[in-house]
Amino acid sequence: IHSDIQQIGSFVQCGMDLSKGPLVRIVLFKTEGKGDYLLIAIHHLVSDAVSWRIIMEDFETGYKQSLQDEQIVLQDKTDSYQSWAESLLEFGKSKKLLHEIDYWVNVANTEVDKLPRDFVIHDRDRKVNNMNVIEMELEKEETNLLLKKVVGTFNIEINDILLTVLGMAIKDWCGIDKISINLEGHGREND
Repeated sequence: IHSDIQQIGSFVQCGMDLSKGPLVRIVLFKTEGKGDYLLIAIHHLVSDAVSWRIIMEDFETGYKQSLQDEQIVLQDKTDSYQSWAESLLEFGKSKKLLHEIDYWVNVANTEVDKLPRDFVIHDRDRKVNNMNVIEMELEKEETNLLLKKVVGTFNIEINDILLTVLGMAIKDWCGIDKISINLEGHGREND
C-alpha cells in the first residue's frame, strides 16, 4: 500500500503545471484496515517551508478539535505583510538598532572556513533524489531530560541546545571554530 501511495503521490506532485495550475492538490487515500492517508501537495511558489509548518500546525489543531466535536478555533491571524513591512521600516530607523550597526557589520564581515567536502556536486546533479537523509531518535527519557530539565535549568530554548550541539559536532569533526548558520523563524515567536 505504501509504495502505491508513494507512486500516486509522486504523480500528483509532478503533475503540477505552474502556468496552468492547479498549484495545490489534496488526495485522500482510503484503505481497508490500514488507516487513511491524506496527501497535501502545494507548489513551492504557493507556500514556503516556514509557511507550510504554520499551515500544518493549524491543520493539526483543527483536526484534533474536530475529532473532539469542538468548534475549530485557530491561532489569531498574524499581522499583514504591509503592517510587517511598515514595522520593519520603523524599527530600522530606531536608535536601539542604530547602536547595533557596528556589531552586525562585524558579524557580516567575519570570515569563516568552509566545511570540508568529500566530493563536489555539480549544479545539474543537485536534485532531491540525490540527497541522503540521516535520521536519529532520542529515547523518551532522553527527550524528557532535554526538554524539561536542561531547558528549564538553564532558561534556554531547544534551538539553543541544538545549535550548540551542532557547533560542538563540527568542531570535533573538522576542528573549525567558527561557522555561519542562516536561521529563519515562522513569525509566531513570542519575543
